[in-house]
Amino acid sequence: MKKTQLIPLLFIPTFLLAQNKFDYNWVSGRGDFQGHFGGIRLNFNAGEPDLIHFPLPDLFGFHMPCSISDENGNLEFYANGCRIINATNELIENGDDISPGFYHAYQCEQPFYGYDSYQNMMILPRPGHPRRYFYFHHTIEWGATTGSILYTEVDMNLNEGKGKVIEKNTVLRGPLAAENSFTAVRHGNGRDWWVIIPQEFVNVYNLYLLTPDSLLGPFTQDYEDSTAAEFEKNGWNIVFSPDGTKFARVTLSEGFNRIFLYDFDRCSGTLSNAEVITVADPDVYASWAAISPNSRYLYFQIAQSKLYQFDLWASDIASSQLLIGEYDGFTDPLGYSGAFHAMALAPNGKIYMCCTSGTYFYHTIHAPNEAGAACQFLQHDLQLPAVPGLLMPSYPNFRLFEVAGSVCDSLGINTPTQETGLGKQVEIHLSPNPAVETVQLLFSTAPATYRLRVFDLQGRVMLQKEANAAESVSFSVKDWPVGAYWVQVTDLSENSSWAKKLIVE
Repeated sequence: MKKTQLIPLLFIPTFLLAQNKFDYNWVSGRGDFQGHFGGIRLNFNAGEPDLIHFPLPDLFGFHMPCSISDENGNLEFYANGCRIINATNELIENGDDISPGFYHAYQCEQPFYGYDSYQNMMILPRPGHPRRYFYFHHTIEWGATTGSILYTEVDMNLNEGKGKVIEKNTVLRGPLAAENSFTAVRHGNGRDWWVIIPQEFVNVYNLYLLTPDSLLGPFTQDYEDSTAAEFEKNGWNIVFSPDGTKFARVTLSEGFNRIFLYDFDRCSGTLSNAEVITVADPDVYASWAAISPNSRYLYFQIAQSKLYQFDLWASDIASSQLLIGEYDGFTDPLGYSGAFHAMALAPNGKIYMCCTSGTYFYHTIHAPNEAGAACQFLQHDLQLPAVPGLLMPSYPNFRLFEVAGSVCDSLGINTPTQETGLGKQVEIHLSPNPAVETVQLLFSTAPATYRLRVFDLQGRVMLQKEANAAESVSFSVKDWPVGAYWVQVTDLSENSSWAKKLIVE
């Protein structure tokens, strides 16, 4: 039997989903409750963030925000690399002495900051174990020349829901020659998690697989003989597209900002088709990237002063570069700079960007699915109740599920039905089907604006375009190989997706 793989039929994250709200509370802040310090919680359960100011525990602050909610959007705990605190702002049992070593003693007794991190903290729900979580963190030795990546398991079922650390500071990888970033994406079976850790300075990637029973790996992929190998990779930011098909690594090397792009197979955990985008800008410093909810636009911040947009669907991605905004020089009343820094995609479909000095404001990309100025990038747009940490949280797409119909879709897990405010259910019709030359796309109720994509069984894009309800859409298949394809339609206003199988004879 021929093995086949289908592209994921993605339901883009929006606040309209009824479950898998693990990222619905962003917790940050510095120091105590006095003055402009204290804890900040952005609660996304109502769509737009509800901003909550609360007192942090003594000697507790954030460098990189890190928190997790349960699947219904209730805050479970937050951590700063030093301690783990539950939703009642109490130390979880056995939740102290996280990330031990010299740097812990140096960082964790400071009143304003947590452990020094750049995308080195992440929390994943343990598959098959409700309210149990793996907290990935790291250590740095003095001089930041060596360190290790660790994990700690938290069971929030214990102590009447206040939680307990049941395993901590287990070395996953190390010692390392330098600080490493990591991120995660859902396995194509809809249950497990791929954790990816780029190897410092080289084109080598180490993947681990978190299953209900084990943390497996590393599965090492060496691309030193690829096109991307000619450039040294020095940088901290990595990101998956929300649909899990693209992986981007941001680097600073040889006087340029570069983005290393790969296709990603969620079933096998394989990276492929390396592409290097070199941003020819004289300013080289502090790059960061985020990808739009529809997985089309990559936003790239460089030198804390410029924001670019790239179209990942373009035949020449590098040539699609657009300058979206430049730092306007804003400082807040306390004198903190509003210069650009880290970005993160929020559950409401917007991208937020923090500032270099941790000022009271976030910048916002209000419509990241749109091209150019239509993405609505507004500087110092969201005013916070206190000064946050210096970075943004790192979450995977918790609302990405199985690669439907693929070789790894074997667990009977199905993408949850999306609940929209209008209760819209769209039926796709393809005429004729099977087809030989031309196919017409019809709907029971056509979305106002939508994206059409057709994939073959290896996940290759055969066709993609945007259209609206007033258009009559048809496409030619006469030069396509005989076989099965998937036609996917995404409503660009509601971020809902539907799919239909097409047979070409």
